[in-house]
Amino acid sequence: MRVESEFRQGKANIALKFDGYYVWDTSVIRVKNKYYMFVSRWKKELGFGWNWLFHSQIVLAVSDYPEGPYKFEKVIFERRGKKFFDGMNTHNPSIKYFNGKFYLYYMGCTYDFDPPKHEYEITPEMVYPTWYSKRIGLAISDKIDGEYIRKDEPILLPRKGNYWDSGITTNPAPVIFDNGETFLLYKSKIFDTKMDASNPLKVGVAHANHPEGPYERYYDEPILDEPGSAYEDPYIWFDKNKKRFCVLLKDCTGSVGGEYGDLLYAESEDCKHFYFGESPRLISRHITWVDGHKSHQCNLERPCLLFDESGVPTHLFCASGSGDEPYFFKEETYILCIKLERKNNHENE
Repeated sequence: MRVESEFRQGKANIALKFDGYYVWDTSVIRVKNKYYMFVSRWKKELGFGWNWLFHSQIVLAVSDYPEGPYKFEKVIFERRGKKFFDGMNTHNPSIKYFNGKFYLYYMGCTYDFDPPKHEYEITPEMVYPTWYSKRIGLAISDKIDGEYIRKDEPILLPRKGNYWDSGITTNPAPVIFDNGETFLLYKSKIFDTKMDASNPLKVGVAHANHPEGPYERYYDEPILDEPGSAYEDPYIWFDKNKKRFCVLLKDCTGSVGGEYGDLLYAESEDCKHFYFGESPRLISRHITWVDGHKSHQCNLERPCLLFDESGVPTHLFCASGSGDEPYFFKEETYILCIKLERKNNHENE
């Protein structure tokens, strides 16, 4: 089947940044005449490093315009105790609406020691068990800016045994149909005690008849599992015109898009078998800003799309930062908003 996006990368602006905080992960939704952004953050004084794993909290910011600026509204999740799977850290928000309720998917983790006071205190003995405690959670609210009630158990667990997804469940990316049927993409890898770099990150699919679950594996194998590839940060939607599932993925090796950190585009008719087109890279780390200047970003992570009333994607949001190499930021991170431009008809011929 032919696979090609109808859109291309437009100009970018900074939609959100917080003084005194690193920000990461984002999910944006329009409710009436306002735009609500769920984002994870932690105090800048702690350092970047692994602190997203120990100190992240999910907060809400609001704007009158899709491109921002977004202003802090409230903290969504505080720490709730080491006994909970998500009791010490929350990250990876993904907000969806269905049948009068708002569903906030996220990753939570816990640990049994005191929170490190700076990245220099973090040791491998702290990282490994915490990283492997990552699980997908779900919280529900009647109002977009109301109280989100968390489930006390994860909605999707790693599989026991020698499966590709025996390590973690994280990076939740749901798409909910009008009848409540929900497909959930997630990231995982084989469990190993040292987080071996040769053990690649992969993306799988779970399914439920309702956004609350219960969820079961929809496909036993990871999607787009070519040798030498590794992916994370999926975002999925259903294109009603094409009658296909569409997905964005971060290229963790550069083997598909050509450069580490590209955002790749693929399609599927069954949400099991996904295919890239001839030009799989949709978004590059080479950015043109609204004022015309250009830059090469460190990272483009955790993409999220905003759609107009007809279901057409108009804006792409992602975590980013200025700097020469991935994760080597020049002092700050922020949420980037990239406008999507529709290609001319002859470009799709």
